Amino acid sequence: MVTIRDILRNPTYTGTYYRFGLRLPKVHEAIISPQLFRRAQDQTKARRPSSRSVNTEPFLLSGLAFCGYCGNKMMGVTRRQSWRRKDGNSARGVYRYYQCQSRNNQSLCGYHTWRAPVLESAVLSHLHDSLNSGGDTAAANNVPEQANVKVQEIWDKRIKNAERRFLLNLKRAARGEFGLGAVRDHLRQLDNARTSATTWDRHWDVQDTIANWDTFSFEEQQAFLLLHISKIVVHDDSVEVLS
Repeated sequence: MVTIRDILRNPTYTGTYYRFGLRLPKVHEAIISPQLFRRAQDQTKARRPSSRSVNTEPFLLSGLAFCGYCGNKMMGVTRRQSWRRKDGNSARGVYRYYQCQSRNNQSLCGYHTWRAPVLESAVLSHLHDSLNSGGDTAAANNVPEQANVKVQEIWDKRIKNAERRFLLNLKRAARGEFGLGAVRDHLRQLDNARTSATTWDRHWDVQDTIANWDTFSFEEQQAFLLLHISKIVVHDDSVEVLS
């Protein structure tokens, strides 16, 4: 059963048909006029709380960092703040943290938090020291097969998620909810995931990788960490990196 709300939200009832980004006007009799439909959309948007399109970047240590007090995972948290300067101009800041998941979701642990750049830098420094402390560079460059399997499983999961998002948005575009631009974006993400999944498994030179860390992509950085780190135990004033 079609409700008035459905009619006011679906452009098909204006007599215009959308499919795969194509607009076909006057293909059937209109139930409401385009002008009324636009007015309804404008009023709906005006009543809806304003929401910004937030692009949340992934966290480098996801799945590796654990709270040293309760043993639960440290989850990535992004906070956005805005304020007004003394000169009257507005300013915004984005802050990224790792916080104990038990504290965030269940209030079962203390407020244990690290700024993301600080924790990631500390982990990289610990990894550099531990991999080079023995002086056996060849041994440090050798990665256990178990670690390779773990990283491959992660990439397989990323490909499946990218495929799911692509197919979901392809169906939405077919229903006329938006154009093909968004579909192309998701297809590009799927291609990137497939390409990265076939290129991460290569010989890593530990010293060279750490020395040129900022030149690698996020996916390459995370693959390197997953290969050389089994767990990161995070305390308020110290970090333990287990290989």
